Amino acid sequence: MIRTPYNLRTKAAGGEDFAKGMYTVRSFADVLSSLAHIVSDLKSEVEFEGDASPVPAKMQAWLLAGVPLFKEMAAEEIDELVARVTAQKAEGAPALTKARAAAAPQNAALMARMAEQDGALTKLAERVEPLAVVVEKLGKRLACAAARLP
Repeated sequence: MIRTPYNLRTKAAGGEDFAKGMYTVRSFADVLSSLAHIVSDLKSEVEFEGDASPVPAKMQAWLLAGVPLFKEMAAEEIDELVARVTAQKAEGAPALTKARAAAAPQNAALMARMAEQDGALTKLAERVEPLAVVVEKLGKRLACAAARLP
């Protein structure tokens, strides 16, 4: 295997890097993009110099030959990535189910406490509402009394 920053990074991370194949896809896309720029530059140079160099056409043919290969490689890497993620998700499903089951009693207790608090707040609101009416009436009486003062 050729050592690249991508596979060294994967080993350094200490685990499988799901996107490692996508790094290669990106590198291939960068190569095709660079070739497209080179072809464009070569064509401009031919127009500027007015010569009949065959190199731009050969470079363009090389670029166009790489596009189907790129599409095939990208599709393959994407399929592999999806398969790895799907497999890991399936592997993790039992653990998630077990964790949910283990947390169920705590969740039930928490929901019960929240219901108790909700009930207590409802009772408090029932007691406060009549007091608010009394306070409003007292406020009006005080306003009337204050208006009568000299």
